[in-house]
Amino acid sequence: MGDMLARGQAWLAAQQKVHASRSVTYRRGGASVALDATVGKTTFEYTDGYGATIIDQSRDYIILAAELVLGDERTLPLSGDTIEEVEGGQRFTYEVTVMGPEPAYRYSDVGRVQLRIHTKLSKTEDL
Repeated sequence: MGDMLARGQAWLAAQQKVHASRSVTYRRGGASVALDATVGKTTFEYTDGYGATIIDQSRDYIILAAELVLGDERTLPLSGDTIEEVEGGQRFTYEVTVMGPEPAYRYSDVGRVQLRIHTKLSKTEDL
């Protein structure tokens, strides 16, 4: 019968991709891949080395982990990679970034079907 929860997570991720996503381009150096991503956000609260509380927010891209393939190899996000999104005649470039003590990404589910990639806007261009 298999793991019902894993099958349910995979089904839900597929539905999210079909009904709640947009096309983006993931880039690392000269390699890129077109992906369907759901946009989200995460608010981070942490303290710096001097005791000040920092509150920061990232624009998150939720993708199917199996689809992040660069140069014929499945990979994981790295800080410094970029995600491009075109909307309303503009190209927005977001840089994958570490947020405080958090890594640049995390899995969105226990089955590791989806990745939640944390980004910050780095460039806007008119097309």
